[in-house]
Amino acid sequence: MRGELSALLRSGSYEAAFSKALGLQDVATLGWLAAQADAGTVLSREPCPLSQMVLLSLVQQLSADLTTELSAKLAWIREAAMLINPRDPLLARHVRPVLDGVHSALHAAAARVTGGEASSCRLAMHVVHSQLTS
Repeated sequence: MRGELSALLRSGSYEAAFSKALGLQDVATLGWLAAQADAGTVLSREPCPLSQMVLLSLVQQLSADLTTELSAKLAWIREAAMLINPRDPLLARHVRPVLDGVHSALHAAAARVTGGEASSCRLAMHVVHSQLTS
């Protein structure tokens, strides 16, 4: 599976790669995939290569385990959360419960890590909070 996901990344098929990884419902594989691609590079493309549903699912699943691949997961959560449109008609009713859970997971992670990782957690929390209040 990881070979297939790598091939999708190499071909620029980001939506397909992340959709497939999300569909596995395996946080370890999703964390691995996140570590293979730079969130800032991928998500700064115009238009965004990931759909709103994938962005929301991605932040939710990545926040489910913030004990491994923490730097990559935090980068993806932060960058993806900035791109979520809380008023998207297909997602609107899901955004608050999902982002509340992500915020709680980030808060717990920030309490147990130190240094740069704690700062990254706080920054991601700030982004998520701003989406919750927008």
